[in-house]
Amino acid sequence: SPEFSDSISKSNNYTKSLEYIFKSIQIKEDINYMSGLSTSYNNLGIIYFSIGNYKKALEYYEKSLNVDEIGNKTQISQTRINIGNLYLKQNQYTQAIKECERGLGIAKQIGAKMNIKDACFCLSDCYDGMKNYAEAFRFYKMYSEMKDSIFNERSSVIINEMQTKYETEKKQQEIDTQQIIIERRNYTIY
Repeated sequence: SPEFSDSISKSNNYTKSLEYIFKSIQIKEDINYMSGLSTSYNNLGIIYFSIGNYKKALEYYEKSLNVDEIGNKTQISQTRINIGNLYLKQNQYTQAIKECERGLGIAKQIGAKMNIKDACFCLSDCYDGMKNYAEAFRFYKMYSEMKDSIFNERSSVIINEMQTKYETEKKQQEIDTQQIIIERRNYTIY
């Protein structure tokens, strides 16, 4: 996931991350948790990609896809996009485009906006690398629109949460005020 990738990149603690993921893989294998296993393999791919070991990254991305035959489409889409980014990093644009388009197709099918955004960004970079600036611009526009859409959705959720919190606090203040008034009346009566 992008969040996982960002947290790994920021921490630069690859050894510890690898250790924990390998432990989680053992547990997931023991309990036959295939979807979780697929995620762990994908995360290993992300780590190996981050440290420049593309061969190992590809190996774990492919393991993720092989394990995820049950059909976690979001995971499959993200893994395809990760493979596309791996090929992009190695200037293998044709393969990168193929993988990203596969990931994009799945993402569109299920409405996975983050994956759509990630795929469009990768595709934009691929076409830019191939000097096909019209396609690069087209995908960058799609990326930008999706990024804005995701931002707007998140902003809307945050605003709604803040509004609810404000209204709840306002109601609580009204209740507290009424409670004080009642206590004063009761005190005056006695």
